[in-house]
Amino acid sequence: MSTLSAPAPLVSAPPDVLPIPAAAALRVLLVEDDAVQRELLTAALRHFGVRELLVAADGWTALAHLAATPCDLVISDLSLPGMDGVEFLHRAAAFDIGAFAIVSGAEPAIMSTVEHALADRGAIVLERLTKPLSLAAVQSLLTQCGAALAPLAPAQPLAPATPPARAALQQALVNGEFVPYYQPKVDLTSGALLGVEILARWRQPDGVLMPAHFIGAMEDSPLIDTLTYQLLEQALTDAADWGPEPLSMALNLAPHTLEDPGLPDRLLAMVHRHGIAPARVTLELTETAMARNPQLVRDCAARLRLRGFRFAVDDFGIGYSSMALLLSLPFTELKIDRSFVASLVCSRKARTMLEAMVALGRRLGMQVVAEGIEQEAELRLLRHIGCPAAQGYLFSVPLPQAELLRWIAKPTLPTEMLQH
Repeated sequence: MSTLSAPAPLVSAPPDVLPIPAAAALRVLLVEDDAVQRELLTAALRHFGVRELLVAADGWTALAHLAATPCDLVISDLSLPGMDGVEFLHRAAAFDIGAFAIVSGAEPAIMSTVEHALADRGAIVLERLTKPLSLAAVQSLLTQCGAALAPLAPAQPLAPATPPARAALQQALVNGEFVPYYQPKVDLTSGALLGVEILARWRQPDGVLMPAHFIGAMEDSPLIDTLTYQLLEQALTDAADWGPEPLSMALNLAPHTLEDPGLPDRLLAMVHRHGIAPARVTLELTETAMARNPQLVRDCAARLRLRGFRFAVDDFGIGYSSMALLLSLPFTELKIDRSFVASLVCSRKARTMLEAMVALGRRLGMQVVAEGIEQEAELRLLRHIGCPAAQGYLFSVPLPQAELLRWIAKPTLPTEMLQH
């Protein structure tokens, strides 16, 4: 039976280390076999405001807790008696858990491997923490967890039980139910807004559906083309209200859309109709876009670049042929995948690879954008290595037009940028 641990006093806590309001709403499971470390971590978690705290000294007890009680955050050591922490975390990933934090004195490469294995199982890993833990590390972890699990927008994403039928998707397109949300792209030196990425959302009477729930059912048919044109048309209209600065907009293109020989002229007609220069529109491609008909894609990309549109290689660094794509297509921007940014703080290898990507982009005269930045520690390191731009939840979640206009009027910039 699950039991909550008794509060433990925090010895000699600095007076300026205050409770975190969001921590009071979190149910946390701490898995630590060392009695002293367990006592200290329990005290720290209690001090920062955690009220519902489950504690286990081994993996089997922890799994019993999870079987009885969903948790928002699991903090686990890797060195556990009997079932080691790696096995426990893999088993725990099957339960209803908001996020994980890995605590260990093991070498960073081991912790990184465990983190990636959890991510492959769909788990969210907030931190890799090295022993001994500091109060600041626990504070940062709880702050991140509270932010990650908080509602990100007034309308919450829905998860349909079955994929939508083609007829339902067609009707939704006719009704104008698909709308663009915009995620800001920020200059890491000045904090200035550079542009936005256009992301699709499906408005429903009781919420908003994310792309994962409908893109797969559309991407190999003309429906994806219609969706692409609708989103861009709306974004071009919305851009008139974004202010005097000529902000850029980026939109991902599906393979089916890229195979249309009429795409270049149609896009050019759209931007001209709105009085927007083609250079303000960046079209994002992944290596999967080349898979079916690479010659058609190359021809289409060349014709689009001749008309002034810009191209970004999306998820750079994770595909088998990302470097080959740079040679075969006229890219103007590299978008570094979130997986490198997420490993930046704890992995020297990730930092070295990211430094190389930034240098490569600079040498090729390309804009470089880091995707998925969520922590101020990531921001500090990205700025240190000279990455010019980034987007991610640290700056803003994707926003509908009305909320984007409020963000533009009063940008929410991290403390790290305000102090410089």
